Amino acid sequence: MNLRNIILGLCGFISLAFGFMLLTGWYFVPNINEYMFLPGTVTLISWVILSVLYNSAPKKEANILYDEMVIQRYYQLMSLGYVLLNIGVFILFSIQDWQNWSFELAQNLILNLSGLMFLIWGLLLTIFVIKDITGDKNG
Repeated sequence: MNLRNIILGLCGFISLAFGFMLLTGWYFVPNINEYMFLPGTVTLISWVILSVLYNSAPKKEANILYDEMVIQRYYQLMSLGYVLLNIGVFILFSIQDWQNWSFELAQNLILNLSGLMFLIWGLLLTIFVIKDITGDKNG
């Protein structure tokens, strides 16, 4: 368990929680609209921290942090995320009542899309961290 896993795990957990809340309507946080900036902000801060760590580390340690197995795992998860997102967007668009379209329905669609994206992003980050931790233990 290294700092990268902790940062990505926290980012994934927050995105998963927000995606779950938006898609199911079970709000753990009162007035969730005031906190919609949180998943994006945590993602941006984690990107900055990981970029600074990678660029400030000696070349040998930077290569250990981002080796070929990490890149391969990243590409596999990107493909999975692309498929899940497109299937989810297709389902969300196909269940809309286009004959009785209103601003309220448009707002619900946007909240459902953002919830879907938060959920997929959090899921992919969590899978990445779990695979990285089990890969660290297995050598």
